[in-house]
Amino acid sequence: MTIGYGSIILRDFCEADITDYIRWMTEETAWQDWDAPWEKGLPFDAEQYRKMKLDALRQTAADANLRRSFEIGTRDHVHIGRVNAYLTDQDYVWKHSTDGGFRYTLGIDLCESSYWHRGLGTEAFMAYITYHRQHGIPEVFTQTWSGNLRMVRVAHKCGFSLVDRKPDTVSVCGKLYDSLTFALS
Repeated sequence: MTIGYGSIILRDFCEADITDYIRWMTEETAWQDWDAPWEKGLPFDAEQYRKMKLDALRQTAADANLRRSFEIGTRDHVHIGRVNAYLTDQDYVWKHSTDGGFRYTLGIDLCESSYWHRGLGTEAFMAYITYHRQHGIPEVFTQTWSGNLRMVRVAHKCGFSLVDRKPDTVSVCGKLYDSLTFALS
């Protein structure tokens, strides 16, 4: 499945993306300073990752179900990141299952730093929001930390409002930041 929106295309994961992800985890890592920087530097096994993704691709069949993620590409077919959705509970805490009372929480990783500051992340996020709306999801959320001013700006540009702030819950480079949750109804 592909979704065109402005200068970007959202598309399903393909085998060629594996190499990009390995590079993004080992070389082009600046994006990790913004998306969960407290996880940066965790062990990453490129061969194990490759095997896991190839196995997943063999088991995946295209269908009409709501996608949990899409890859972000430019109109000239450069793979630059991904959007994803995860579930959170009524307290905005990550959830493992879909058993009752969950919320769709959307995220974005724009991994190719040479494509930053062009509005592509906002376009990709708007496309993914639209996709969820078209699938009957009336309310979506996004989360970040107060030091990630880029994501805060994207949330505001897309019409999100702050609904939850947990002070001093995120530690980045020895400094405490607030955990932020935004809603779009």
